[in-house]
Amino acid sequence: MSLRAQQHRSISLADVLLERFGHSGEFIKAYRAISANEPGKPVIVSGLRGGALTAFVAALLKEAAANKLASCVLLVTANAERAADHFADFDFFEVGESFHYPKSELLPYEEDEPSLEEQLKHLEFLHYLAEEGRRNPAVCITSLEALLARVPPLDVLRAHTLTLRWGETVNTDTLSETLESLGYERVPTVERRGEFSLRGGIVDIFPLDTEHAVRVDLFGTEIESIRWFDVHTQRSLRRLGDLETFTVLPAREKTLLEVALRDAKPLVTLLHLLPPDAIILFDTPETFPLLDERFHSVVMRQYNERCLNDAHIPAPETLYCSLKEIESVSQRFRMVKHSVADESLACVHFETHSFDGVQPSLEYYLTQIRKRTAENETVAIVCDNIGQAQRMEELLSENGLAAGVVPDPTCPADDIEDRNAREFLRLFSSSTFSSAPPVAVTVGDLHKGFVFPGAQLYVVTDREIFGRYRRRPVHRKLYKGVAIADVREIRPGDYVVHLDHGIGRFEGIRTQVMDGRTCEFLEISYADDARLLVPVEKIAYVHKYSGPDQAEPQLDRLGGKRWVQRRTKSKEAVEKLARELAELYARRETARGYAYGPDTHEQIEFEASFLYPETPDQLKAIADVKADMCSPRPMDRLLCGDVGFGKTEVAVRAAFKAIQEKKQVALLCPTTILAQQHFNTFRERFAGYPIRLELLSRFRSAAESKAVLEGLKRGDVDMVIGTHALLSKNVKFRDLGLVIVDEEQRFGVRQKERFKEMRANVDFLTLTATPIPRTLHMALSNLRSMSLITTPPANRHPVKTRIIHFDAEQIEEAILRELNRGGQVYFVHNRVQTIDQVAERLREIVPSARIAVAHGQMPDDELEEVMSRFIDGEYDVLVSTTIIENGLDIPNVNTIIINRADAFGLAQLYQLRGRVGRESRQAYAYLIVPQGQPITEGAVARLAAIEEFAELGSGFHIAMRDLEIRGAGNLLGREQHGTIADVGFELYCKMLEEAVARLQGQLEEEEREVEIQWKVEAYIPPDYVPVESQRVALYKRIIEARSLGELDEVADEIRDRYGEVPRIDTEGRQTEALPIPVENLLTVAAIRILAKRHSVERIVRTPKGFRFYRRDIVRDYAQSVRRLIKNSVPVVYIDDPHCLEFEYPDWPRRRQLDEALAALRTFSGEVE
Repeated sequence: MSLRAQQHRSISLADVLLERFGHSGEFIKAYRAISANEPGKPVIVSGLRGGALTAFVAALLKEAAANKLASCVLLVTANAERAADHFADFDFFEVGESFHYPKSELLPYEEDEPSLEEQLKHLEFLHYLAEEGRRNPAVCITSLEALLARVPPLDVLRAHTLTLRWGETVNTDTLSETLESLGYERVPTVERRGEFSLRGGIVDIFPLDTEHAVRVDLFGTEIESIRWFDVHTQRSLRRLGDLETFTVLPAREKTLLEVALRDAKPLVTLLHLLPPDAIILFDTPETFPLLDERFHSVVMRQYNERCLNDAHIPAPETLYCSLKEIESVSQRFRMVKHSVADESLACVHFETHSFDGVQPSLEYYLTQIRKRTAENETVAIVCDNIGQAQRMEELLSENGLAAGVVPDPTCPADDIEDRNAREFLRLFSSSTFSSAPPVAVTVGDLHKGFVFPGAQLYVVTDREIFGRYRRRPVHRKLYKGVAIADVREIRPGDYVVHLDHGIGRFEGIRTQVMDGRTCEFLEISYADDARLLVPVEKIAYVHKYSGPDQAEPQLDRLGGKRWVQRRTKSKEAVEKLARELAELYARRETARGYAYGPDTHEQIEFEASFLYPETPDQLKAIADVKADMCSPRPMDRLLCGDVGFGKTEVAVRAAFKAIQEKKQVALLCPTTILAQQHFNTFRERFAGYPIRLELLSRFRSAAESKAVLEGLKRGDVDMVIGTHALLSKNVKFRDLGLVIVDEEQRFGVRQKERFKEMRANVDFLTLTATPIPRTLHMALSNLRSMSLITTPPANRHPVKTRIIHFDAEQIEEAILRELNRGGQVYFVHNRVQTIDQVAERLREIVPSARIAVAHGQMPDDELEEVMSRFIDGEYDVLVSTTIIENGLDIPNVNTIIINRADAFGLAQLYQLRGRVGRESRQAYAYLIVPQGQPITEGAVARLAAIEEFAELGSGFHIAMRDLEIRGAGNLLGREQHGTIADVGFELYCKMLEEAVARLQGQLEEEEREVEIQWKVEAYIPPDYVPVESQRVALYKRIIEARSLGELDEVADEIRDRYGEVPRIDTEGRQTEALPIPVENLLTVAAIRILAKRHSVERIVRTPKGFRFYRRDIVRDYAQSVRRLIKNSVPVVYIDDPHCLEFEYPDWPRRRQLDEALAALRTFSGEVE
């Protein structure tokens, strides 16, 4: 139960509904039978439809826990979908602790790892059962198939759970071994669940069951602190506070299974682990025998196939139990069996109804609600979010029905007027009314409403009223979105560009001892085996090279003229582009259009009804678009983001704003299928608002199309969605205000010319899924209106990727796994000549699958018909060419099989794989390569990269780079393609940014480098930061820092991520601090920053101190020097007006370095 719910336990809507349910004669009769019956003697109930079944379970747990009859209820459904639907309801009914124990998405005996979410849900419930004596009342929902899989006994879990406590002593070697035994993988940097790392006195662990990873900081061998950290920034989350204890569950569920089998501990059923007072409720058990038979036939088929390759695999009865055993073990517990239809005398029948057969209609439900309230029934409407709830309250009030919004325990307190809502709930819960009782409108997730006359309950969802599609909520965000950023890490083997010497290959960091001190250099190889050693303090001269199409560049020759010529030519091309863009910008600034007003109450309410939390990028894009629309200049904005990243919602809000001010909106799509998808999305979002939305496509009759055109002309149609036909001359608008174009680059030349005409006087919003690099966005931000949505959805899983041969058994397994969970499959074969043969072969491999073929050479009508039927679920497998690569968003497709994957480029493989994994379900990608045929080295590297980088992390950008450069080509024009190839993408963006700034008079004078002659060890020791690419990245950030604040950020991050090392201070006490070379590096960097600020040209170390050289330094900083002498003990010589010399009495070199920094601080007025 949430904290909010606990704070207001005096009353909640769930309390009211469950109280009404619990006071019904049917429930009282059923509960008395359950409490009176001996274990093993089932109570039969029937008729619980829609959400009434969950309400019954919630009321049963509440009553049983209050009377000490039971502490746990297990609900067993016939299938996984029904279990998942009902699980969401338990939060709404506030049942306390609720668990979902899902069936495995893998086929029996499949060797793959289950999804992290599945493993987590299993381990959470097992952990709950293992904590004897500390359990709160709980309900768990599972399906028969999940129950048929055996589990290890609880003592195995207890023996494989690690608890860390503040102040206790740990041995890092032992800790590492323990974590590995729990299934954790040791890595240099923790980024994913199931990983851990050890860096000196810092231990990072990312368990399965936490949103953030945990960082254990050791002082010697004692745990000094346990704190959360963000894997994306690698920084500690100090705001969340430190932890006193932390329990680490196994990283793999299979670990427990393997240990039990190894130690010959018999596996048991889940029922064996339940507390003795548990109640088991079997939902529609009459369907179980057939389901049991089907499941065990799959088990035997898989077992027989595996036996051919491995004679030692466990027998089916070892890993799986039978329905007969489930029935036998369940005799130990109180039991309830729910049958929808059984109305025998021995049965307690609940006369409930669902809304399954009712057509969505506001008028119908308003009539029903009037009738129910007139009969003094309790009416509750459950909405997806607070915006929908407030809109529903207004609709009811407008139709003469008293209503109030009731707080949801999971909503932030400031979402609604809490006090008023509580007062309304108090009145609503009253049993007597002077007139018809009010309608309670609340926020929550209830999969279906229900009518229960026996309890005078009428509970309906807003989705049922308006016919909205229900998206199952994600209760735990396993994968928080990582914003796409430019990867600056340079690894050995990467191509780099040196500003003075051109393109070379980074070979690694080289450590050398010079004049008795350790120094580090970047080693770069050039043509003719030439080598260049770049001191780490000159790392700002080095940029990562990324060229078009992942092509390998030609290495430059050290001292050659070719690089200088290319750099000059590239600079000229970039400056020409900047001038052209500036002229375009100037023309746009003088144009005049319609200026929209601020957001209305309806706009705010509409935006609040969005089902998902917006990402920061989305919010920024929405703000950008609205600012453009409120400006008197016509909007011309490019909105970039991958499919599923939330571009459409930005367009939806812009369209709603335009329609609010009586403007018409047109959305143009390159294909009819995309137009249909957009139409469905906009129709769902606009449900409940008086907006006329129409679709112009081949799927509409001539008469329907004519009516739409007439409506546009009269102004009756508010928004139209269609293909390029919308651009024809016979399409007339009464008052067109906003044009939205999806994937403009996929339209033809004539259509693009028409777009230019339209841009002159209406707002124009272009959507594209081809990524635009953030560096380029920054370079052009003052000249081109662009918004980037680079944060993926919070619930997106990484796609499991496998490289396989064309093996009938593996292909069958992949397709059947997807079909068994109700999903669909893409099979990509990019040769039209043989695509029908491949489809026929798949029909032989999986006879039960409904297979269709789609490719670009089919007639348009036929192709659209096939795609439409696939979207509607009429086909299971779509065998297609790469026409699926762009645009389509079909959440039910979560397996993709790519034939001859070796023939595809890395970026194309990434885009194809991105067609799956769009919902919270685990997705799979299979890359088929030929067996016995040679594959090029480049193809092997591409396949290895796409297999390794399964999720949206740093490796993702390797595949993204080619796509980004392709996007840059679309934005800037193909003539810039060669320029990017000449200097590399990172340097190109830097040059463009400088050219734009120069045109706008914003480029500062080039800073002169400070010469520092000070022999001091200033580097990052390899044993402190072992990963070379991380050292390079840290060097780059330290050297390129432009302020002390920026430098302090880096220093804090180094302490946080890598810890401090034992040190003896000046008074002989043991302490911890950064390694001395790292402290020196940071101090030298700080000296360089302050020296630049005060135009100090040179700093020289002398035998007894140091000198600062700068014109008129004595005159300009005499006052500062006097303050320094007062607060310190140096002798200061001012004989030379352009030099300040400081001498210190026999101080060590390290302290003199600190004094040099202190002296520069006094120049800024800082006295320490």
